[in-house]
Amino acid sequence: MQSLYSSEYREINVRFFLKSIYEFKLLVIAITLFCTLLASYFASNIVPIYKSEGLLKIGYYHELRDGNFLIKPLDSASDLTSKLSFIFLGKNDSKGWIEEIKVENQDRTNIEEYVRIESKGMSPESSANAIRKVVDYVQLQHGRKLDKSSQLLKISLGIIDAEIDAMSSKQNNILSDKA
Repeated sequence: MQSLYSSEYREINVRFFLKSIYEFKLLVIAITLFCTLLASYFASNIVPIYKSEGLLKIGYYHELRDGNFLIKPLDSASDLTSKLSFIFLGKNDSKGWIEEIKVENQDRTNIEEYVRIESKGMSPESSANAIRKVVDYVQLQHGRKLDKSSQLLKISLGIIDAEIDAMSSKQNNILSDKA
């Protein structure tokens, strides 16, 4: 029985391993040096890319129709996403670019009111500036829509005001004829 156990276990000869490593020391040093230089080269040439995200909430305006105010969104999120994707995706600035524009449904209902914008850039500022360009464009377009809506409201209110004046003058004429 003892012979069975003694044959299973062998001594590890550390000197043998060290001697074999010592014989190939130049190869070990060369491989280690090559891997270190290669890793240093790649690490020094990696350009950091920064990511920014923005959430654009689509605003609403009031429209007067048949004497009632209707609340309407300035844009449909899916239409706005399509338009912005066409204009901004694939237009790479040397420092910052838009990576993705998609509809974001925050309240988990079927109302689309948010647009998520993701950008990347060579610095945090250039990444954020890419999103600012999109937001400035949307603000300009929505500002035009609001101005148009405001003008239509003023015209509608002017017509209502003229109708009230016409009714008041008719009422005054009728009252003055009776008196």
